[in-house]
Amino acid sequence: MVSPVSHVYSVAAGLPIYGGLFSGGLFSGAVSLEDGAAGGGFGAVPSAMSGVVVLDDMQPGGGITGLVYPAGPGEIVADGDSLTFGYALANPADSYPSQLDALLPAAWTVFNTGISGQTCADMQAARSDVDSKLGLIAGSQVNICWGGTNDIYGHADAATVQARIQAYCNASRTAGWRVIVLTLLPRNLVAGAPITGAEHAAIRTAANTWLRANWASFANAIVDVGGDSRIGIEGCQNDLTYYQADGTHLTAAGYAVVASLVAVQLAAAIA
Repeated sequence: MVSPVSHVYSVAAGLPIYGGLFSGGLFSGAVSLEDGAAGGGFGAVPSAMSGVVVLDDMQPGGGITGLVYPAGPGEIVADGDSLTFGYALANPADSYPSQLDALLPAAWTVFNTGISGQTCADMQAARSDVDSKLGLIAGSQVNICWGGTNDIYGHADAATVQARIQAYCNASRTAGWRVIVLTLLPRNLVAGAPITGAEHAAIRTAANTWLRANWASFANAIVDVGGDSRIGIEGCQNDLTYYQADGTHLTAAGYAVVASLVAVQLAAAIA
């Protein structure tokens, strides 16, 4: 996992990264880049690491942890409910698909097909909108499935939620997509909700546990937002840094977490 990003550079293979701030470090994948210039810096980026290099905050001992996102080209269709749509955001560019699009190299295109209120069953019924985009952009074809919270709200049990997510992902892979599936976030419930907060938490926990154990049978990668210490643990929904006042929908900062976690897993999804 990459810590909060402080420096982002678009680079091509063989180009050096220089900067007096950097005094040596380690990139993810155990690729060590030697000091490349007087005053601090890195040497040339290996050919396999062309794309976007993300350097996070300085680590103890002066090292830097980094990540290279796939250069593309390709398209990503982010499907889901209001958490994908970006409900109640003042700026639509703050939704996680828009932030993901801004984070990745320019050769990627990200489509947002999220609809507020959708269940996984609704997503499956409306998947023609997703599949109509298959092949619109040359390169990798990635479909993100992030649903289930509204199924739980509607009193679906864990087995039903699991079956719906699996059915959606299987249909996506059959259509030709590489699939990324996301785990479920905690949420606060409105007065008069058909289930209690405790029931939602229990079903979410069971569904997430199953997803972590079984995702590889129906998806190409998993993004465990439901296990993230900032947004995924019960009680996180009360942190107004990452959640809106309703305790269900995320703020721009919360969606930035989602976008960064998805970007980290993109290489695994298209491998």
